[in-house]
Amino acid sequence: MALLANFMLVPLLAFAITRVLPLDQSLQIGLIVLATTAGAPFLVKEVAAAKGNLSLGVGLMFLLMVVTIFYVPIVLPLILIPTTKRLGGRGEAAAPDLPAVQKPQSK
Repeated sequence: MALLANFMLVPLLAFAITRVLPLDQSLQIGLIVLATTAGAPFLVKEVAAAKGNLSLGVGLMFLLMVVTIFYVPIVLPLILIPTTKRLGGRGEAAAPDLPAVQKPQSK
């Protein structure tokens, strides 16, 4: 159940938030990236504070981090491309326009 919540529900909730709230493109992308990377480092502290099974919490945190390595490169482009297209972009899952970042000129 924890894997389903971390890898399906949280990214879908973040995607829904980007559809409802009028956020800048960089904030929308940041919210989606943060939502797709599961496994918060403070999970063990929360389990300890709740007097839960600490070994289960550590195991879950490790599993979330390992699965995230393979999950993010697959899912992130699928979520970001519709978001950038809706915002007027070309649908490229790339960095937003920042003054310090120079995009190569196409010929």
